[in-house]
Amino acid sequence: MLRDEKAINIWIISDATGITGQRVILAVMAQFTGRIKPTIKRHARVNRIKRLLNILDKAEKKGGVVIYSLVSAELRQCMKEQQPRPNLMFIDLMGPLVQKVTQMLGIKPTEVPGMGHTPLEKSFNLAKSIDFTLRHDDGAGLNTLGRADVIITGVSRTSKTSTSILLSCNHNLKVANIPIIFGQSPPEKLLTLKRPQKAGLIISPGKLFTLRKKRYNGALLPGYADMESIRRELTYCRRVFSLIKDLFIIDVTNLSIEEAAAKLAQLNKQREKKCKIL
Repeated sequence: MLRDEKAINIWIISDATGITGQRVILAVMAQFTGRIKPTIKRHARVNRIKRLLNILDKAEKKGGVVIYSLVSAELRQCMKEQQPRPNLMFIDLMGPLVQKVTQMLGIKPTEVPGMGHTPLEKSFNLAKSIDFTLRHDDGAGLNTLGRADVIITGVSRTSKTSTSILLSCNHNLKVANIPIIFGQSPPEKLLTLKRPQKAGLIISPGKLFTLRKKRYNGALLPGYADMESIRRELTYCRRVFSLIKDLFIIDVTNLSIEEAAAKLAQLNKQREKKCKIL
């Protein structure tokens, strides 16, 4: 070990192989080459609380960082209850992402360990796609918008976020979504980028009115959940759509999120060069 290198113990705990955690920490450690000397211990197939506690007891004696990727809600809860512990820093790789996807889609995870490792490289790419999609939600991440496979745009409550997540999770696509806001100019990149597949989600005024009322428990919010404002907003949205070259327009009035995502996945493969209503 070089004189300036600092030793650190890293404990990787997983109810599957633990390879995901290992790859992440190795990528991080590469940023500190020559300054950190890590000792990595990977504990795979940890599916019982008793074994988990035993590993934590041993780790606590030596200190270091505990990185865990646990799909089991029971094991993740156990980990939370064990924090804090002296000399240990805890990092949850799976929990926040699983919770975020669950909240967005309203779908419970299978909690089956190891599903993402067949094959491993596909799993790693999928994780990158999902991360990209989460970081480019609701107009965020404009600086890297050009790296998207698909850009979805439309007014509020057309299920842009849910559709983006489904596309990312089911089709391994990097998806960005950008809201169209009445009276505000769209980002210049939305109009000029050529590579990403661009799709505009349109909806009937009546359906949008119903969705927005439901969002706010039936309240009629002037400028957002009233029919006059909705018609004005949709007219403006179509005007913006007309400025976007090679835009596919999908009417989601009577489509489920799954159906809209499937159409977008099909469009991404076809890469047709004209705007049309599906």
